Amino acid sequence: MHLIHPADERVRPTPLADRVAWLRRLSGRRWFRVAVLAGLVAALEVLVLEGWIRGARVPPWDFLGAYAQEAYWWWAHGGFFDPVSWIPAVRGGYPSSLSLQNSAWYLPYGAVAAVVPLTPWALAFLSAVHVAFGSVGAYLLVRRHGVSFLAGLFAAAGWFFAVGAFSNAEHPDIARGYAWLPWVLLVASTRWPWRRWWSIPVATLVLWQATSGVYPGMLVAYACIGAVWVVLQQVQSRARFADLLLPLGIGMVAALLLSMVRLLPYALGNDLSGVRAPDASEWSWSMLLSLQFGYDYGFYPNDISMRSFFIPAAVLLAALFARPGSPLTRLGLGILIPAALLGLPLFPWFDALQQLPGLSLSRFTMSDFKVFMLFGVLLLAASAVDGFVRHRAPLPWQRTRVAAAAAVVVLLAVGGLLARIDLRDYALTLAVLVASAALVLAVSSGRRDLAALLIVGVVASGGLWAYSNRGPWRTDRVEAELGRFDGLVGELVAATEPQAGDRRPGRTPLPADVDLDGIRSTEWNVAYYTGEAALGGYLNLKGNTYFEALRSAISEGDRAEQLLAFLSRPGTAITAAAFDEGCAEEACGGVRVTPVAYEPERLEYELQATTAGAVVLNEPYYRGWQAAVCAIDACATSAPTATDGLVTVDVPEGESRLTLTYATPGLGTGWLLFWAGAVIAALAPAILWFSRRRRAGPDGRGEIDA
Repeated sequence: MHLIHPADERVRPTPLADRVAWLRRLSGRRWFRVAVLAGLVAALEVLVLEGWIRGARVPPWDFLGAYAQEAYWWWAHGGFFDPVSWIPAVRGGYPSSLSLQNSAWYLPYGAVAAVVPLTPWALAFLSAVHVAFGSVGAYLLVRRHGVSFLAGLFAAAGWFFAVGAFSNAEHPDIARGYAWLPWVLLVASTRWPWRRWWSIPVATLVLWQATSGVYPGMLVAYACIGAVWVVLQQVQSRARFADLLLPLGIGMVAALLLSMVRLLPYALGNDLSGVRAPDASEWSWSMLLSLQFGYDYGFYPNDISMRSFFIPAAVLLAALFARPGSPLTRLGLGILIPAALLGLPLFPWFDALQQLPGLSLSRFTMSDFKVFMLFGVLLLAASAVDGFVRHRAPLPWQRTRVAAAAAVVVLLAVGGLLARIDLRDYALTLAVLVASAALVLAVSSGRRDLAALLIVGVVASGGLWAYSNRGPWRTDRVEAELGRFDGLVGELVAATEPQAGDRRPGRTPLPADVDLDGIRSTEWNVAYYTGEAALGGYLNLKGNTYFEALRSAISEGDRAEQLLAFLSRPGTAITAAAFDEGCAEEACGGVRVTPVAYEPERLEYELQATTAGAVVLNEPYYRGWQAAVCAIDACATSAPTATDGLVTVDVPEGESRLTLTYATPGLGTGWLLFWAGAVIAALAPAILWFSRRRRAGPDGRGEIDA
């Protein structure tokens, strides 16, 4: 008989105590891992993107064009629940709903705009945040698919240097496509915690904001490859309908409905029958050199922002050692291969694919699908690193993989020589490439103690590449703003005063000898910040019939000079007959105009017409204009027509009051659909809970699998 002291009874572990202790240890590990991940991402942000964060540097070129100005105007002069309908700043004015790339409805921009104006500094800071966001998303995606902590950090570092964040920094919506991709793939997987009450609302938020913030052409690629991803997830996990397809479908429907407040006005207000430019993607085998080398050489095709296929050396080489049978290996190949087949113009079916629904929306199909090719390589590399750490058994075809890694190094060096690249400029790049190859070979051969150095290799390769190719993503902010706008944007915004009055002010006229390039110059876009209005300016409404008609009329039509003069006047109207005779001002207009009230989307005039007939206003015509004409005895409402791209309205003889209002087509219906999506997302947890309760067995433990 063994006696137990009462004190020993009190300290004896119990199952509950064991559970609590285990949770404490687990919680400690989790917080440690969170701290390490946060430290890694924060360190990379400071080392690589500190210029964006401090405001000393910003992306160049298009970043300082309409991307920045439209976002500033939409959030400064309206906002989420009071959206701007008409923007008068450039090209005579235009509906905000027709610009899908203006960052309207995109909540990260709205959150910053609630604190500070969306100046280029603020937008560059947001770009840096998106790079970190994408890096964390890559970590979570691979970790949720069962890889080790080290492999997760490897993926986070690799996707921090996702090529689009740098080469496409001038195009925020394309760069955002790289940041949102791992999050979208995560919520479209069985590894998303669909049984949590918050899973569908958060998934809806992710899908909705990705739809709002990503370049439209990339969204088509998201849809195509995303469908493949979901099929792979379903086949790989054999999940029940209620475990993936049902909640994901609910989230997708809710996200689509939330997006209708943006997409429906675009569809209803647009006439896309205009000529669309053919796809501009070109392929050259020399582009494989951009896997490691710079991409500003003349022998590359395509725009400089669309050329690079850079992958950090350690990621590129580790992908060759992906472990067969790993879920990430299958998923990586599952998105890499179809993305290449659909996106690379080297295949004979590329042109035919452009006829498929949606694929003709973008002129840069290769760039749209490239993000999936590169992310597929990252998944293969994460699978390999996880195998290095967890498995001692040698990989099948190990010698073949080693030979392939060596061949990659040799072919890149030889290719650089054949392309007449001065390899002396890339001595460090080649050194990091060779060192990464040696490290990958060592770790794959059993030196697991060196695996952590793979992350160092990723950072070295990515950082060296980024700073060796600074032009596309980094320029001095002050110099850029002064050179583009003759002033600092923050000061211009602070000095802006509201323009009050009963008549629309005149627009900044164009030079007499201006050509199309002069009209499209971004120098006129300063009007977004000053509150003035301009006839010129860079604006991307390509394919819109009304936009193209007015552009053609003022740049190459017989009445170009007359139209420019008429549009530059303060708000007014002349008879259609006077307009046909070349009149461009009230003095010869055949109608007396007395302004009554003005807002950007609403103009009101007292008219005195000698005869009944049509009058032409110096406002660009787009779908959505509504005219109310009130004479002494009656009022009539009508939809204006277009004359050479200008609003035209029929008025009676004598005195009348004309009220011209721009109402965004479909906005009311869009809001109804938006709130329907919000209700679905909010009620989805309860719906699924009742559904699961109904399917549960008598003992409440769920269905019995056969």
